[in-house]
Amino acid sequence: TFNIGRRLFESLHTAAGFHICIDKGTFDAISLNPDNAIEKRKQYVKSLSRVLKVKGFFLITSCNWTKEELLNEFSEGK
Repeated sequence: TFNIGRRLFESLHTAAGFHICIDKGTFDAISLNPDNAIEKRKQYVKSLSRVLKVKGFFLITSCNWTKEELLNEFSEGK
């Protein structure tokens, strides 16, 4: 029963998703991590893609990345 409830919760959460996700410094903090920052950035993008709806809106503010760099980091197929 626990596994069924857990799978149901996970599928409802995944199906629901978010229309808007806002990052106000988290990606910058992850990027400055001295332990495998590249892999942690990839994990961040992967996690974001799981929770943001297909036509969702992602707003990010950054002090460390240019617009072009951010677009590259969050591009499809990366």
